[in-house]
Amino acid sequence: STARTALIKQSVRGLLEKKKVEYGDFKLDQFEDPFLASNVKSISLTDSDMSCSEQKAIDLCEGNLSLHVYQLHEDGPGQEELDEEEMSAASHWLLPSSDFDGLWDNLVFDEDIKGRLLNYATTTMLFSDKKVDSNVISWNRVVLLHGMYVYLIYNVTLFGYETMIKCN
Repeated sequence: STARTALIKQSVRGLLEKKKVEYGDFKLDQFEDPFLASNVKSISLTDSDMSCSEQKAIDLCEGNLSLHVYQLHEDGPGQEELDEEEMSAASHWLLPSSDFDGLWDNLVFDEDIKGRLLNYATTTMLFSDKKVDSNVISWNRVVLLHGMYVYLIYNVTLFGYETMIKCN
């Protein structure tokens, strides 16, 4: 979409105010508004602080909704090859990638691993934003996750509710 982010946010806020209240997390991908239908693929509201058993009614007219507009990259992985060999050394994706869209929501664990990962990523970003001296407070800047892809960067918030708006 080539629509301005401010116009998309304004239209989404209008839609959410019409809905007034929603119970727990939700996702919308059908829109009556022609502007939203032509410029937005989906709208999802997530609250990473609530477990499934704690979900409650969410007032969509409140001012504490953070709207994040983004566009998925459709390019797929780029390959890094070893010198003079056709063997792939690494694959890399431009984020947010359509290849990872929806994976995070479908990961289910017995423990609160997703919550802990989000807290770790949030803390790491906070340390970086505050320019914490790594000689005074040290933390591991690498998270190794074996057997799964994790798509965190566009789903991290510090406080409140988060609404993700995926553009066409």
